[in-house]
Amino acid sequence: QQMVDLCMKMYNKCAKRGIQVFFMLPPKGRTSYSLLLPVLNAMPKGTQIELADPRKYPKYYETAYGYNFHHLNYKGATLQSNEMAKQIVNLMKANKDSI
Repeated sequence: QQMVDLCMKMYNKCAKRGIQVFFMLPPKGRTSYSLLLPVLNAMPKGTQIELADPRKYPKYYETAYGYNFHHLNYKGATLQSNEMAKQIVNLMKANKDSI
């Protein structure tokens, strides 16, 4: 709960300043997902980016895209960056349309 409170405090501080914040749940997270998932779920809809589900994003877990257990190699990082960019663009469009 402490991590959720800290992240929400920072989110609210940024929002007051007009800064749009997104929270990304990464694949191959080094930090425990039991710590990260509550933060993701606490974030407002339209700010959540989930890239950790191996059923949805199996390539991130293939050895061809991994550097080690917790890190992607260059090819994997490029895939992740492109997917994250697509999701950010979609979230920004959805947020713009809802204003």
